[in-house]
Amino acid sequence: YNTVPLCETTWNTEAGNPYAVSKTKSEQIALEIAKGNKLDLVSVLPSAIIGPHCYGHLTPTMRYLAGIINGNAMVDPCFTFNYVQSEDVAKGALAAARKGTSGQRYILGNSKAITTSEIFAIAKDFNPAIQIPPTITRERLMEFAIAQEAVSKTSQTAPLLSVDDVKRYYMSDLSIDLSKSEQDLAYKNRPIKQALLETFSLLKA
Repeated sequence: YNTVPLCETTWNTEAGNPYAVSKTKSEQIALEIAKGNKLDLVSVLPSAIIGPHCYGHLTPTMRYLAGIINGNAMVDPCFTFNYVQSEDVAKGALAAARKGTSGQRYILGNSKAITTSEIFAIAKDFNPAIQIPPTITRERLMEFAIAQEAVSKTSQTAPLLSVDDVKRYYMSDLSIDLSKSEQDLAYKNRPIKQALLETFSLLKA
């Protein structure tokens, strides 16, 4: 990312993740088309979504939290995430449709991010039976990610960890400037700890 804290002028410039590249390019194209054809369009940019209404299957984000709360996470990768609760996203999206300025982008997330070490501590408070796993170095994570990507090319399945994941999340700063969404949309979000506890209650086996 090209700015910290992240804000609406921030664009993902990492070219190594096809998923991220496709989202960036599709949003840019949509904004260009809307502007050229005088169409009303706002972009809503949520951080990692957690919480209720995850139907059919768990997202990778929710699957990781399910592994933590059910004691299946073997290591602490020293990652940083920025979570937002799904119902807060829904309210923010509705506000953007009703109050947002056409052609503008609005981030929906939390101003402060959270580390995996903090997530494990919250999970242990929720479920004392959890054993907090050891941390792992960036070098070991990169080795594992490279091996996983090699396997995925033959298995045709997504790797458990990618090189881009390590670059993006390892001891990173994912704080967000929410001032635009707060001012234009009256956006409010619940604290990350509250959102995590609500999510753990849904995921606990």
